[in-house]
Amino acid sequence: MAAHGYAAYREAQVTTASGGRLIVMLYDAAVKRLTAALEALEVRDYEGVHNNLIKAQDILTELSDSLDMKFEISRNLFALYEYFIERLVAANVAKDAEPIKEVLAHLTELRDTWEQALQGGARPHSPQAPPAAAGGIEISG
Repeated sequence: MAAHGYAAYREAQVTTASGGRLIVMLYDAAVKRLTAALEALEVRDYEGVHNNLIKAQDILTELSDSLDMKFEISRNLFALYEYFIERLVAANVAKDAEPIKEVLAHLTELRDTWEQALQGGARPHSPQAPPAAAGGIEISG
C-alpha cells in the first residue's frame, strides 16, 4: 500500500510540475541512476550496472527530445547529451567507472544550474521545452 501511495504521489508531482521543475526531476533521476550504476559496479552486479545505465540513457534521450532546436544552446545541449550517451555506452560495454563519473559530474552541474535558476526566480526563455510529463520515463527510481 505504501509503495502505491508513493507512486501516486510521484505521478502527481510529475504531472503538476513546471517545465523547469520537470527538467530538474529528470536530471535528479539520471544522477540517481548513475550513482546506482557506480554502486552496482563496485559489487560486480553487472546486470544492475547495465539496467541503471540504460535508464540513464533513456533519460538523456528524453532530455534531447525536448530541446527546441531553433536555439543555438539547444544544439549545444543536444551534442552534449549525445556525448553523454556515447560515454555511458562505452562505460556499459567496458564496465568502466570513469565515463560514468565524468557524465555524473556534468549532469550534477547542469542539474544544479537549473535548480539555481528556478530558486532565483529567473524565468528566461528555456530552449529546453518541458518534457511531456517525462514521456513515460520512470523518474521515481
